[in-house]
Amino acid sequence: MTYKNGNYIKNANNAKAYLFKSSEIEVEADYSYLFNKSYRVLKSMNYQIEEVNRHEGTLEACNIHLGGIDEASRLKIKLEEVEKLKKIYKVKIEFMNKVTLPQSSKITNRFLNLLISKTKEEDKKVERKIDITTDEMD
Repeated sequence: MTYKNGNYIKNANNAKAYLFKSSEIEVEADYSYLFNKSYRVLKSMNYQIEEVNRHEGTLEACNIHLGGIDEASRLKIKLEEVEKLKKIYKVKIEFMNKVTLPQSSKITNRFLNLLISKTKEEDKKVERKIDITTDEMD
């Protein structure tokens, strides 16, 4: 999976220092993989998934662990196709309630870092796909 966001973010480590009023990145990946990964990322961030619409490419979620119901973070992840043949999708993060800029930036940074990072399980799958042969040439 690769991503781009203008000249602002080159990799996950650079994303940690930015404040986001809103966020939109482009990702090259299989749609099902990207949608499922977005779902898993929200779950790993302790969000309760409230609505899933695979056809429209949306996930709505809520996290009340930020300090009570009054400070609950409600967000919507939207995947939009940019280039069908190249499997490029725009990932939009929208906050559905009022949160402070530092709060939204922290959540956005964490979501993006987890979205573009490989898990240990994914690394193991890649290792299994690599076929190492020891053919000797005569």
